[in-house]
Amino acid sequence: MKGSLSIKETTINFVITKHARAKRVSMKIRNGKLSVTIPKHTPYKVGELFLKANRAWLLKNVELLTQKPKNDPGINPENIPLLKVRTRNLVRERIEYFNQFYQFSFNRITVRDQKTRWGSCSSNKTLSFNFRLVLLPPELADYIIVHELCHLKQMNHSNKFWELVAKRIPDYPILRKKLRHYEGELM
Repeated sequence: MKGSLSIKETTINFVITKHARAKRVSMKIRNGKLSVTIPKHTPYKVGELFLKANRAWLLKNVELLTQKPKNDPGINPENIPLLKVRTRNLVRERIEYFNQFYQFSFNRITVRDQKTRWGSCSSNKTLSFNFRLVLLPPELADYIIVHELCHLKQMNHSNKFWELVAKRIPDYPILRKKLRHYEGELM
């Protein structure tokens, strides 16, 4: 559902999208666009009320909402196949290194153009990674790789999962915060 609201004498357009895996209402600003995600069976009106309830936050971020969308930073579409190969090689090398410790089994590794995730682990033990991973500093790439590797043992974000991650990446909380900066820049 598309709509608009007025903030600080500026009309802000937004999109409310239902998502099957959403557990709560959330909103984000990306490339000057405001989007609200709601759980699948939630009425659109809840998304609109959420926007109104967060008017103060929107007011603080009105500059982000009025800036022109930026292009993908420095990623030429012609370079994507090469970046995918480099990412696949990096991921295989680092999984081999970290899995000497963990000894987890997996079925395959894929590298894709994911718009909102750095990586994922499926129930059939497929590890998937964003081709942009190779553009990150090495310590952040390692954090993402270990994160997905640990999902082979714990398919959740429980304390046990984070204990597994911490065995190889003890400073993961700091790296998680650093990664947010790159999400805005690269994704």
